[in-house]
Amino acid sequence: MTANATNQPQKPQGRRTRPVKPLIRSRAELAALNLKQLKQHCRELSLSGCSTLRKDEIIKLIEKNQRDENAHDWISREQLAAWGLLDQVIRIEAVDTVLQEHPEPTSEEMQDYTRQWCEQNNLKNTEQVKQWIQNRGLSTKQWQALIARPKRWLNWCECNFKHRVKTHFLRHKAQFDRVTYSLIRVKDEDLAWELFHRIQCDEHSFEDLARTYSEGHERDTGGLLGPVPMSQPHPHLSELLRISQPGKMWTPKKLEGWWVIVRLESNHPARFSELHSILSLQLGEQHLKELLESKLVSSPIRRTSLPAHA
Repeated sequence: MTANATNQPQKPQGRRTRPVKPLIRSRAELAALNLKQLKQHCRELSLSGCSTLRKDEIIKLIEKNQRDENAHDWISREQLAAWGLLDQVIRIEAVDTVLQEHPEPTSEEMQDYTRQWCEQNNLKNTEQVKQWIQNRGLSTKQWQALIARPKRWLNWCECNFKHRVKTHFLRHKAQFDRVTYSLIRVKDEDLAWELFHRIQCDEHSFEDLARTYSEGHERDTGGLLGPVPMSQPHPHLSELLRISQPGKMWTPKKLEGWWVIVRLESNHPARFSELHSILSLQLGEQHLKELLESKLVSSPIRRTSLPAHA
């Protein structure tokens, strides 16, 4: 051995360390792990070169946990009914089923829907929108479906019932006609007749006597009510108003413990052009009811089916 070799500094002989293999857990320990922990343990075993058999066992456990986790996403109809949400969820699922064959909105339409939705919800910027979506646990796709659904449903109803909507309007026009009228109601019959004669003889105005003597909320407006749908007043009053001309005042009538004096002020006939969308949606609701009653629309109710807002 040469001097050079003897004088060469010696490298310290340290103990070599090997990576510690991950702990091989027992079956009982594996069963106690959640889905995330199982996946992490499986990755550790793969890196350590552990046996395929043990990894297969873990993969089976992962698959079972995934099935169990998915099962928690289901909500029973009984629970939805107890929350008062069952009818609403069933209706929305039926709408989504009907809309499966309806074209998706264009990008321009989606921009318009988004703008209107932001205005309705008083959201001023993108950050507020993102926060709204996040607070409700929605994905962007789910949020877009949420805001597009009412518009798409209206469009579907207008397209599919355009040949029926006019007939529907004529058949139910009386429900949409509006009326403005004046009313005085008192408990005493003699007082009712006295007030009637005062108005008829122009001794006092209907408004003044209503503010002084009427015993219902109409006294706050001098007896004036409306415009309201013709179907809103009591059926007997509606019939009197329907056959009246503006200015016609009826003698006191007894009605459910009251003596009432009613006078028609003005009629507001319904216009088809103003009601087209409402009529189309009414026909759409009838269509949904028929589908659900005939069980043509049915789908499992999952947690993700719950409406994002009431």
